[in-house]
Amino acid sequence: MADLTEAAGGEVEDGLFVVQPGVALLYTGKEVTAEGMRLMGRMNINADQSPERQIAELAARLTYFSFPKRPETLEESDSFHNRLQQLRHLSPYRVAQGYEDNSNNVVMLFAGICAETALEVIANKGHVGRLTTSRVGAMSSPLFRLEGPEESRRWQRTRIKGALETKRAVLRQMAEHANYELLPDQDPLEEVRKILKASLKLPQDGNLSGEDKKRFEDELERLNRQDPGSKALYLVDGKPLKHWGEWFLKGRLSEWATIESELLEVLVKVANQLHAVFPQDIKSADEYMNNTK
Repeated sequence: MADLTEAAGGEVEDGLFVVQPGVALLYTGKEVTAEGMRLMGRMNINADQSPERQIAELAARLTYFSFPKRPETLEESDSFHNRLQQLRHLSPYRVAQGYEDNSNNVVMLFAGICAETALEVIANKGHVGRLTTSRVGAMSSPLFRLEGPEESRRWQRTRIKGALETKRAVLRQMAEHANYELLPDQDPLEEVRKILKASLKLPQDGNLSGEDKKRFEDELERLNRQDPGSKALYLVDGKPLKHWGEWFLKGRLSEWATIESELLEVLVKVANQLHAVFPQDIKSADEYMNNTK
């Protein structure tokens, strides 16, 4: 998660706290941007496929935060897309392509934002690929968003670390109850899957049956859902350029004094990045905030 946050221009502190969320323009409606290409490379997504397929693959992989561990070949990328087609998982293709011919979306990545900001972005009717569910292993040890002045961040850190210590204590109790041995130097947060399997009396190795897989994932979701609401979320969002400007940025940034603090921080970045590429269609953040017509 830290890699993706930093690849999108964000900043992670102590391997745990997002102190600057990443916001990156990935796709202009015609091509992957230079920043998008760097990010695809860092996440090992093959860049020889079409721009639209690169965006679709990123959106699909983001859902479960499952990226190749080494640079992907074109053949491996084709195999991944074939699986999406077989599963009828077609929504990732809408992120870049929308619903109409010749009306490709402009796609932004939001990396390490809080839940409230993610909901604001999603509610504005784009086409999204997102990591917002507690039902995946990546959310067993997530990053957490900090914001505000340093004095405020200090108390946020204290509260979040306290919550994580409580979670560690519960996991140690679960492991002991299930007779699962944790070594003294093992962090329970890194052993969540094994502890839950032991607790549910499921095998540690091999494929689970459909029924056992559901039992495990249900329990994983319940456990991860208890983490603080400041846990960092990730999504890509594709909207037509006019939608970004007239229906989202203009409407929200004109109310800048009353909207949520992180949403304002993120939308300023969106506006300025889009303005740099589309100056005739998108105003700068200052212009929207000053109600310049």
